[in-house]
Amino acid sequence: MKFRFLAFLTLMAAMSIPASAFGGAWTAGRGKGYQKLGVSYFTASEYFDNNSERGEAPENQYFQDLAIGYYGSVGLTDWLDAILNLAYKHQYANNGLRTAEYAGPGDQEAALKARLFQKPFVFSTQVTYKSPHFYDENAKLPPGSGQQDVEGRLLLGRSLYPLPLYFGLEGGYRWRDEEPSDEWRYLVELGGNFWRVFPRVKLDGIASVGNADEAETTDPQAGLESAIGRLESALDFQILNPLFLEVAYTTALYGRNAAAGHTYSAAVIFTF
Repeated sequence: MKFRFLAFLTLMAAMSIPASAFGGAWTAGRGKGYQKLGVSYFTASEYFDNNSERGEAPENQYFQDLAIGYYGSVGLTDWLDAILNLAYKHQYANNGLRTAEYAGPGDQEAALKARLFQKPFVFSTQVTYKSPHFYDENAKLPPGSGQQDVEGRLLLGRSLYPLPLYFGLEGGYRWRDEEPSDEWRYLVELGGNFWRVFPRVKLDGIASVGNADEAETTDPQAGLESAIGRLESALDFQILNPLFLEVAYTTALYGRNAAAGHTYSAAVIFTF
């Protein structure tokens, strides 16, 4: 019985592919990668104030964001990936007196991720550039801060073999070129594989450094000096060998000067 149990764990671990196929610290390998096309719906009527207390949003504002996103990653070499993250948004805000809407491109990102070594754990570094050049930052409801960002990030990942699980840790610093504060970024992830079903839980956090040029902003999602911690719970289902369906729910756990909302998302992933 003990041998059968260990054999089962070994088989499940051997089949566990989200860590290596879906990102984190792992790189895809030369000519391999994945394409992800998804839709997400974010809604918020609450806000974390400057004391990190959760309550009604300023002026009782209600905010929603319906987005279509594309995320693509391809291995340029066995240790270097190129990444593209694109978004199209439809946003709406209402405080009972005024409404504002936006429909169009959001911030777009491009990145390079380099794996430095893979034993005893996978360790990588990633550089990301965020471009705001596809929308008018002076619009009534702009889809972003209108600033260019450059981020450096360190990523660590490890399989928990013979258990069909993996975990990941990430930390980074995002430089922002104008008014908003620079940001610390951090992420903790635990995921696994249970016979074509790939669950994961992820804590994704942002904390302002405290060097904003101004004290106010019209952004309904975050102030220039803000912090937010979001918990994502997701399930990926392997439909066919290269095709996956993903559903996820994300909620804000804590924050400061930031919207306390919820996100529902679904995506189709194609691996190659």
